[in-house]
Amino acid sequence: MLMLFLQNDGKHDEVVLIKRTDKVPTHPGQIAFAGGAAESTDADPIATALRETEEELGIPQNEVKIIGMTPHVPSLDGGIIVPVAATTMFPREKFVADQFEVAEVICAPWLELRQEVASSFQFDRFGKTVTSRLFTLGEHRVWGLTAEMIFRANFR
Repeated sequence: MLMLFLQNDGKHDEVVLIKRTDKVPTHPGQIAFAGGAAESTDADPIATALRETEEELGIPQNEVKIIGMTPHVPSLDGGIIVPVAATTMFPREKFVADQFEVAEVICAPWLELRQEVASSFQFDRFGKTVTSRLFTLGEHRVWGLTAEMIFRANFR
């Protein structure tokens, strides 16, 4: 996953999120970071995040500056998500969203995703009650792994 910051003036930077289409097999309609599963040709999580972001948003890899990796997040299925933080000055009007995977690109002000504005809610997952952090961005609800990655990021 690539936690990508769109640099504006340094004080009003935005984080790039996507709304997944209803066509994708996993997490349809959810708000997420660009990214996905590693392929055998990916050298590491950074290579995966850059490749996936280029595929999903059309942002060339050489337009992304890696900051580093944020704390790993365990998924409900037992996997480990490795978020990669990065910045870009690539203009959002040049983003080319993949029609199959991306229903909408959301550039959210990072200041609206501070820990103190997070709330939480509970939901049922296969008979087990799960608590998730929740951020509300207008009509969008950011929850689950994406909200947890945002909450755990320590470079606020």
